[in-house]
Amino acid sequence: MQNAVEAARAKTGGWNGRGLALGKLELGAGESAALFPEPEAPALALPRLPDPDPLERAREEFALLGLTVRAHPLQLFPCAADERLGGMRPKNPIPCGELARYEGARVSLRGWPAATRHVRTVDGRSMRFLTLEDESGLAEVVVFPDVYERDGAQLASFGALIVTGTVENQMGACTLHAERIW
Repeated sequence: MQNAVEAARAKTGGWNGRGLALGKLELGAGESAALFPEPEAPALALPRLPDPDPLERAREEFALLGLTVRAHPLQLFPCAADERLGGMRPKNPIPCGELARYEGARVSLRGWPAATRHVRTVDGRSMRFLTLEDESGLAEVVVFPDVYERDGAQLASFGALIVTGTVENQMGACTLHAERIW
């Protein structure tokens, strides 16, 4: 078999690389050719696009993905409740993840609505269960019918909420019983 290969090489005068799409390129002994030659024209260089400002990028991420990638929404989006409060700070604001430490206290949470569930009471009135989220964790909020009827429209607005209420522990689960939604 080896004699047949040597005979073919002697007959053609060496290997020419025709099987590798090198065209009519003749290679001598010990020579090589690039399988992927450089293109004749360089690739177009596109100009660098400016980065959008963080708020605009966050809005685009939220619109496309339903979440923000670079930072927590509380850091990026303004809280409409801050405008309604006119610069006042709510009483005893605490991080959502520390709710259990304040059992029995009247506190305020500033958080991003992560989940909500509408419930009808026995007498047909509406109430809500709400999960607020900030950088520290999650907090569960119960909005009873009286508060829901007065402040429930705030839940439909986009952005962070501020909820004031009393922290209660029921069977090991701490929840904030809402008194006011800002």
